Amino acid sequence: DSGLNAIAENFENQTNPQQLFIRVESLVNASCYDTTSFYIGVNSQPVIDMDVIWYLCPGEDVQLYVNSIHDEYIWNTGETSSEIIVDEPGDYKVTVYNINNDTYKTTCSVSRTIKVVEPDFPKAVNIEINDWTSNSNSVLVHVDGTGHYEYSIDDYDYQDSNFFNDLLPGDYTVYVKNENGCIVYTEDIYLLNYPKFFTPNSDGYNDFWKINFSETEPDIEINIFDRYGKLITQLNPLSNGWDGTLNGQVLATSDYWFVVVRPSKNKQYRGHFTLKR
Repeated sequence: DSGLNAIAENFENQTNPQQLFIRVESLVNASCYDTTSFYIGVNSQPVIDMDVIWYLCPGEDVQLYVNSIHDEYIWNTGETSSEIIVDEPGDYKVTVYNINNDTYKTTCSVSRTIKVVEPDFPKAVNIEINDWTSNSNSVLVHVDGTGHYEYSIDDYDYQDSNFFNDLLPGDYTVYVKNENGCIVYTEDIYLLNYPKFFTPNSDGYNDFWKINFSETEPDIEINIFDRYGKLITQLNPLSNGWDGTLNGQVLATSDYWFVVVRPSKNKQYRGHFTLKR
């Protein structure tokens, strides 16, 4: 009412909240005035605690979530929970609100944009196989790519080493994970082996000779020769195997040789086995 001690144009409150007074005067008559007041209050801005980059693994989805606790949430997808599940890469925006328990229930908000990205895939993967043994086969996985990778042949046990040894013959799947835990490469592989002998006597045991798991490589070539180098038969990899005959005639007990060509691996193998009667 006295019109004294006007505050500076730029004012910072000394208490929170703080009451400020206003005097409004007529420009032509200073005695014609009125007064009122209001409160100025400062509320803390919400602080969002969450990662700004999330990785989306191939064929999976990812759960985006805010670690900090707030009163309300709204995403650019329209969802209003503290977490959402997405299955597409892109930018996602979340706005959080803190409602302050003051006289006017003021609300403060802050937003953050999150990037969901797909992982970098290796430029190339080459798998080197050493098989043809009963229990000492090995697999070496060469990855041309950046970052750290982990390797597995069962999608359960992962290791930093890209080398697997002392493997039994059979079918396996090679898995490669990146540092974000995404599987960035898979390939089915087959470790081949062959019986060292067979006994085609129609007793239901060892009646046929074949390359084990040859059916997994339909383009494999299997040729069998006698000890003099004569071609006995060329096996169909999808067949039951060789029954120990030539043109319907039963062949005698002896050692036989084979040559296997694997176009898929660009390799050739040679070995021998025994026909027993």
